[in-house]
Amino acid sequence: MFRTPLRDQIGRRVTIRVGQITWRGLLAAASAGWVELKRAEAIDPVTGSMSADGIILLPESKIDYLQAIPEETL
Repeated sequence: MFRTPLRDQIGRRVTIRVGQITWRGLLAAASAGWVELKRAEAIDPVTGSMSADGIILLPESKIDYLQAIPEETL
């Protein structure tokens, strides 16, 4: 079974860019081509930042970049 390298980052704060929207949140899961964020917020250059309720699912194939934030900088 293929193991995505993203699974090593579960539990860390991440920044993910998908199209024109940047997401920040806690990486809760990564499997079956999807990335799951909890306590997420969307950062849009036009509308600003907005907290998201619940869980955000992002298709792994649409991710432009993902940055895992080191724990020592939190």
